[in-house]
Formats: sequence, structure tokens, C-alpha cells
Amino acid sequence: MAEVNEPTAAYSTTAGQAEADFAIPEALIYEMVDGKPIYYRGWREVLNHEKTIEQVMASSLLQGYLVGEIYAALHLQMRKQYILTTNETGLKFEKNDWRAADIAIFPKNTLTSLYNKYANERPSIVIEVDTKADAENLATYYRDKTKHLHSQGIPKVIWVYTETEQIMVAEPNKHWEIFDWTETVEVVDGVGFNVAEIIAEFGRDFNEG
Repeated sequence: MAEVNEPTAAYSTTAGQAEADFAIPEALIYEMVDGKPIYYRGWREVLNHEKTIEQVMASSLLQGYLVGEIYAALHLQMRKQYILTTNETGLKFEKNDWRAADIAIFPKNTLTSLYNKYANERPSIVIEVDTKADAENLATYYRDKTKHLHSQGIPKVIWVYTETEQIMVAEPNKHWEIFDWTETVEVVDGVGFNVAEIIAEFGRDFNEG
């Protein structure tokens, strides 16, 4: 996910090797932190013409379904006080420093207008379902992104992990909590979601035709 006019990034094949004499296309940059690009998982396959850019940018069916259903459930309950955005909303912090959010939740009083650029305002909550980032260690990526969002004034980050069927809720200066999918996770007072119920609802709808 790259914003127009962000610089391309040089490609270094492995740690310690000299940089190659070509640049990775800007479209393959998923996030940028302190001027250092984080690429979409699968970017090497794109450069090797094994995949298209669209293929590595796309979500899985399960990820897309969960983002959509969590957004829909929360939007109904929160829309009077919050603006909810989805579709990998870009969050701009400084020049060459931005992150992507599956769902970003902004208090209504922080947004005075809509514009066709990354958001300069800070959401109060970010919800992520897995990640599209190419990371050697996913646990480190999740931790670093969470801390980065906290440092930028975003007080609550929620991760939904489809592989382990768990949810992490992280707030500054508090113990980061891990929940099973069967548990209801509170987003704000009295408002939350339950992934197991969302998936069970899909099964009921499917079977009822």
C-alpha cells in the first residue's frame, strides 16, 4: 500500500549483500517506518513474474470476510460517536512514516473533513486481521507495529490472528491480553465482537440458503 510520490526502495537480496542495481516498485511497499519500507508478502514473486501486484495485495477470503463482518457489527453500534474506515486505510505520521489499518476507528470530533490522501488524524482504535507485510518474524512485526501505533497516539490496537484463532488487545502501560475466538472482545464500553459467533453466523446463513 503506497501513497503517490513516495520513493521507491532499493532491493537487497539478503542481509550483508550489496544492494542490487534496481528498485522495488513503489506499489509493492505496504508500509513505511522512518523511511524504511515494509513490503507486501510475495513481492519477490512479483519481481520474478510469478504473481501480479494485485495478487499480493489481496486478502484471503477468510480475512476479507472477518474485516467486513467486524466492521459491519461495530458500525451499527458506534456510528453516532465514531467514524469507522476500512480497506487498508493509510495512517500518515511523518514524511516517509505511515501504516495501514484494516479498520480504523476515529472519534467524530477528530475528523472535520474527508480527503483523498492518507489520514493525518489519529484514530483511537485500530483493528487488524493478520497482515500482508513481508516479515521474517511475524511476532516481532506485530509487536513493533503495535508499539509504533501506540507511540503515535493510537491508544488501542486489536489483532485478530486467523492461524492461531486468537485475538490480542494491546493498550499502553497495560498487560497485552490474549483472547480465544470464542470470547467476546470489547472495543469500547459495551461494544465488542465475537469471531466464533461471526463464523457460526456464516454457517447458518449458508445452510439456510
